[in-house]
Amino acid sequence: MVEGNASTAMGGDAGDTVIGPGGSGGLARVVGDRSHAFGGRGGRGGVGSGGPGGDAEVLGDDSSCYGGNGGEANQRDGRGGRGGTPHKAVFDMMGLPYRDMKLPYWAPNLIPGRGGDAGDSPQHIARRLIVEELKLRYFAASGVTYDRMDVWFDREIVPLAWLNAQLRADGHEWSAAIVDQEYECSDMVR
Repeated sequence: MVEGNASTAMGGDAGDTVIGPGGSGGLARVVGDRSHAFGGRGGRGGVGSGGPGGDAEVLGDDSSCYGGNGGEANQRDGRGGRGGTPHKAVFDMMGLPYRDMKLPYWAPNLIPGRGGDAGDSPQHIARRLIVEELKLRYFAASGVTYDRMDVWFDREIVPLAWLNAQLRADGHEWSAAIVDQEYECSDMVR
C-alpha cells in the first residue's frame, strides 16, 4: 500500500515449496513521499513450513525500509534450515557479498540481522565435512589461491561430477547435488 508521491511499496515473494510450504512474503507499506518499502522473501519449505518474510513499513518522507527474509525449514537429507537473512539491498549498501547459504561450521555469524541456522543431523554433519575436505583437496591441487571461507561458499570451481567421483572412489555410498545453493546429500540406490 502506498500513500504518497514518488514512493514504492513491494511485498516479498513467497518461499519455494519443497515438502512443506514456503513462507509467505513480507508485506510493504509506505505513507510518505519519495520513500520505499520492500517486504522480505519467505523462507524455503522443507520437512516443515518456511518462515514468513519480514514486513516493511515507512511512515515519513525520503526513507527506505527492507523486511528480512524468512528462515528455511529443515530439509529431508538432515540439513537444518538456513537462518533468515537481511534483504539483499542491505548487503549491497554495506558492500558485502550476498550469500544466502549456511555458514561453515567453524565460522561465527557476524552478519548483522542474520538469523542462526538450525542444527544438522549427525549424518549430515559428517557428509558436509567430507564434502568440505574434498573441496579443500581440489583447491590445493589446482593451485587456485583461496581462503577456507572461499572453499566452503564455492559452487562453481569444484565440479560436482569430480566431487561425486571422489566420493565413490573413497567408498562412500551417497552422492551430493546442489539444490538452492546448498549441498544436498542422498544415499545411492542399490
